[in-house]
Amino acid sequence: MKNIISNLSVNEIASFIGILSALFLVIRYLKIRSKNNKNHKDISDFITEEKVKHYKSKFVRTQCVDRPPDIEDEPKESYEHANRQDLIQFFIKQAFTSSSKKIYLILGGAGMGKTTFLVNLFLEYNSKRIGKGYRIKFVSLSNPHSDEYIEKYKKDDSQYKDGSNTILLLDAFDEDPNALENYDARLSQIILLTKNYRKVIITSRTHFFPEESKEKFSSRFPIDGEKDGYRTFIKKYIAPFSDEEITKYLRKNYGYKVRILDKYFYINPKREKIEKIVNIATNLVVRPMLLEQIELLLESNQIFSKEHQVYSALIDEWIKRESKKQPNNTSDDFFSEMKEFLEIAAIHIYKNFYSHKGLFIDLDLLESLAMQKEINLNKIDLTARSLLNRNPNGQYKFSHKSILEAILAKIDAGTFDTSKFIDFETFDFGLLIRNQMLVEKLTTNNKQIFVESSRNSFQPLNIQKQNLFDKVTCVFATGVNEIEIRKFRIFKNLKTIYYFPGFYQDNIGVIKISNHSSVGPQGLTKKIYFYGTNNRTLVTMIIPFKDEPYFNKNKIIVYKVTKSKQDEN
Repeated sequence: MKNIISNLSVNEIASFIGILSALFLVIRYLKIRSKNNKNHKDISDFITEEKVKHYKSKFVRTQCVDRPPDIEDEPKESYEHANRQDLIQFFIKQAFTSSSKKIYLILGGAGMGKTTFLVNLFLEYNSKRIGKGYRIKFVSLSNPHSDEYIEKYKKDDSQYKDGSNTILLLDAFDEDPNALENYDARLSQIILLTKNYRKVIITSRTHFFPEESKEKFSSRFPIDGEKDGYRTFIKKYIAPFSDEEITKYLRKNYGYKVRILDKYFYINPKREKIEKIVNIATNLVVRPMLLEQIELLLESNQIFSKEHQVYSALIDEWIKRESKKQPNNTSDDFFSEMKEFLEIAAIHIYKNFYSHKGLFIDLDLLESLAMQKEINLNKIDLTARSLLNRNPNGQYKFSHKSILEAILAKIDAGTFDTSKFIDFETFDFGLLIRNQMLVEKLTTNNKQIFVESSRNSFQPLNIQKQNLFDKVTCVFATGVNEIEIRKFRIFKNLKTIYYFPGFYQDNIGVIKISNHSSVGPQGLTKKIYFYGTNNRTLVTMIIPFKDEPYFNKNKIIVYKVTKSKQDEN
């Protein structure tokens, strides 16, 4: 060998080394590709290859905390008061190496990256060369056949036939059609199905579980029909992005910025524009999903303070971008027809979900609906250019559940037809956005809302404290009519409404209704006191508002307030 090498020229040696290096790189590439293909094959029944690549490329490592982040007034405050830890490292280095059989419940709000985390946990664990030890499988609970997959993955090529050598990742419990009516029963069913698995991790929206903030972070869950009767749950909450993580995301996707003499210079000018939006709407972009889509908002030139404003702009800018691809100057028609189509699709997906099928719509139904409504969009428009993505089963769903909820919220906020009201029981983010929209409509154009603070005493509604809306039982509204009071469904536990149409007064601090009343020729009269910059007392008539099916059904008592002729005199 030495003789052969000694007889080679320098150029020949360099070429030989180059060939070996190239061969090594090719072999390495093929190994990585083979591993990636195998990994994707294990997940491809639920997530497309393109989507898996997307989840991996945009990933900023998920941090978790041991208490719900949304107990703070602002999302950012949550990471200032909690111990954060790398969630993937927690599982790979701690949970997966432990012999205890526990079920881990990973909770987070809309757009917080629950699926992104689970996909990256799957990929990272599969990429381990040593110390792996167990198989890992991914199942989306939004799939109507999820139970069949859980049973299928129990079997192993080795002596294990019960899943005891397998880590099971279950995504999107809040999208499970079988959990819709009774999440307790469905969760118990899943525990029974997975009881022999090595480890089980379940992701879900936090608010899918009522009274979540009052539950212990580690608890035992009862199971019917089992001798021991319980499984231990460990809860972890996905933390909102910190300032450092937002910066890391922007640096990863939009390059560095350099500070020279107190001025920043940007490698990618988009980053500078995006940072302006981030600085204005910091508490909104702590959701990875919104941060990921923020580039679409650059064209909107809006100032955002509420989630509904961001989502409305996001949807509009997406459609505008796609409309520019239309031929023959038909972009305006495309914009209006696509918005109409997305609302129709959202309603059908919503109904499909409440029929225990799932958050999707079939392609043939998409085309049929467009034809029925005379929407002039072709197949490519309905699929590739809408906000709908195809799943591996050929069905279509919105690119993110929060997009669906934002569209449903807009539909609900814009209707007075009680038969078309949306049930937001399992769509907490949609409820938040719907309430934001209705509050805006009820607090503009000389409309005012006051909530009862003590018996017959009312103070102005604090629209920033929507987490307290469920505690409101009695309201007094001025400037609204008998149709608009249906928007008071923002108050889930409302029992009594006083509405005073046509009345407005600036700077009212307190409203008090007298405890004393009298019966006059026009009916029941009461004095109402308005305290503020200008104190005022009015003699009013209180008239029960009857025969309204919506309020009767919900056992809400409504009184119309009008000025008494006695006061006018």
